[in-house]
Amino acid sequence: MFFYDLDAVATKKYAGGTGEPNDPYQIATADDLMLLGDTPEDYNKHFILTDEIDLDPNLLGRKVFDKAVIAPGTNEPDLWLRVTSFNGVFDGNGFTISNLNCKSEKADYTGLFGHIINGTIKDLRLVNANIDAGTGNYVGSLVGMNIDGTISGCSVQGGSVTGGKYVSGLVGYNAGLITDSYSNTSILGKIVVGGLVGENSQLWIREGGTISNCYSTGTVSGKGFVGGLVGQNGAWIVGVGEMLAFEGQIDNCYSTCNVTGSVMIGGLVGFNEFGFITQCYSNGIVSGNEQVGGLIGKNNARVTVCFWDVETSELTLSASGIGKTTAEMQTVGTFISWGACGPFWTIDEGRNYPHLAWENVPGEFITGSTYGGGKGTAQDPYLIHSAEELNMLGLSFCDWDKHFKLMANIDLSDYQYSEALIAQGRWYEDTPFEGVFDGNGHTISHLTIVGEDNLGLFGYLGSGAEVRNLGVLDVNIVGSDIFVGALAGYSKGNLIRCYSSGTVSGVGSVGGMVGTSWESINQCHSSCIVTGGDGTGGLVGSNTRGNIADSYSTGEVSGDRSIGGLVGRNSGIIIHCYSADKVSGNWTIGGLVGYNSGGSITDSLWDKQRSGQYDMCGSQSPEASGCSNASGKTTDEMQMVSTFLEAGWDFVDETANGTEDIWWILEGQDYPRLTWELIDGKSGVLAENLPSGQ
Repeated sequence: MFFYDLDAVATKKYAGGTGEPNDPYQIATADDLMLLGDTPEDYNKHFILTDEIDLDPNLLGRKVFDKAVIAPGTNEPDLWLRVTSFNGVFDGNGFTISNLNCKSEKADYTGLFGHIINGTIKDLRLVNANIDAGTGNYVGSLVGMNIDGTISGCSVQGGSVTGGKYVSGLVGYNAGLITDSYSNTSILGKIVVGGLVGENSQLWIREGGTISNCYSTGTVSGKGFVGGLVGQNGAWIVGVGEMLAFEGQIDNCYSTCNVTGSVMIGGLVGFNEFGFITQCYSNGIVSGNEQVGGLIGKNNARVTVCFWDVETSELTLSASGIGKTTAEMQTVGTFISWGACGPFWTIDEGRNYPHLAWENVPGEFITGSTYGGGKGTAQDPYLIHSAEELNMLGLSFCDWDKHFKLMANIDLSDYQYSEALIAQGRWYEDTPFEGVFDGNGHTISHLTIVGEDNLGLFGYLGSGAEVRNLGVLDVNIVGSDIFVGALAGYSKGNLIRCYSSGTVSGVGSVGGMVGTSWESINQCHSSCIVTGGDGTGGLVGSNTRGNIADSYSTGEVSGDRSIGGLVGRNSGIIIHCYSADKVSGNWTIGGLVGYNSGGSITDSLWDKQRSGQYDMCGSQSPEASGCSNASGKTTDEMQMVSTFLEAGWDFVDETANGTEDIWWILEGQDYPRLTWELIDGKSGVLAENLPSGQ
């Protein structure tokens, strides 16, 4: 007599398993896979592929699909809000699904998976997948649309993909994470077409839109927004009464696809609208009619340390990126800064382009950035001896939390930049410099930048950053937007014993040393000629809840409104500072501060004769304090030690105001100077360079 477990027989599905994380359903045959597609109630379960599967429609029981095999969509608008999506885990286990064929006149959300939300697909290989969605949108060999899902270790080899909008080799629209994956196929779409992904961005308030350690090869064709890796990265979308920005991130990726189209065509990305691209390259042939680039067709956002081959692409121009010859693209020196972020890349120098480490292509790892010595620690900082090493720091964003020491004066006369040399990004969207840069008594001279916003030696100093003992001389910085300064455009860091000279101009928050400061500036000075619009100062454009102590400015300041000899707009603390600038403007002009908005000013003075301004502040808000016109002094008074001793300043050879000896003056001949500016602190001879620090 035989006894059967009727419940077990009744509930048995697929080739085994229970669908739980530690006992996933087993997919061993084409029938198992199609059963999964027909069972939406299982879309939140765990699956594992246990054998190779051939979906050749010529085999018994197979077919040409007219929609996605799993989690298919319909052609209804806003489908992703209502469709039953796959949100489970599908582990390919290193096996292959081959000869998938889908064909329809119009099928949205088409691929092996039509639509996933919070799902995971990993270690799955597709071979010879032929997806023809007609005029359908959101089309990829593996996934039509990925929302908050993770795709890792997946690949598509051979076959073709055809569709309308959001068409690619792997994922049509990605608002999730794709990593360690590739596509090698032929792709034909209308708009937003990419070798790996059609569009990569967030979706509304969700996170996602990240592609890392991936590549694409094959051919990509479309009309507009066409890229070898991604058609469009990031997006601006009109919301209810406002523009909404959705970021897209692409890191450590490359494309060798040949790309053809009409408008916004790029070897890597067709349109980088609001996305960030770092450490990527392309080398395929690129052709089109308008806004065509070897790397990027059109760029509205950040592209950092990325390259394209000007010979193989047959293009010398790109909306962003750095063009190199084939020989340079096969030289480790071109990519040396990529090694700062970790062992992601290998190269067989002189024989091949860089490859991702997980590809296991013969070659040596590209390892860390090269400076003049050191390990980047507080005890053993990286050493900077030359302009080349300084430029390397500017490229090596993964080193921006390390310690650096300048070992010689550096002249940048041979260079002109279109953005900050180090930490180029905007304060709200990019990687800041958060390390320590010790100028060690040396100077960086003739820094020339003609660009937009966040301009200076440092574009963005983050919390915890420190720059000390550094002179930035004879700068020529021209900005067409906000946050412009000789040393930093935007700072949440600490500046100690620094100075600047030259010319600085911008539209708003423009300063001789810092455009906008949120933290501290101590014992610094500027003699820059500064020109700006709203919020322009001889030392700082906008002091936003920051602290400025024992500092001064002696240049010339001019602008439209909120113009000050020391600070344009102040909502922070100013103590023991002075300005002796010529100051001019149209509205809210002060000898020391243009507009004191909630800030406090203590024991600070200005030269009312030289400035031409007899008001300390152009205006002061009710909650602010310290704007006293009695602090305006004549030039003769500004060169008398008694003027400053009465204000409580700590000078050499006096002890009533302290023993730190912060200030010294050559009385009757000069304004007060900081003691670190003097060779021996008492001789009255100004040092050419800063000392190594106290």
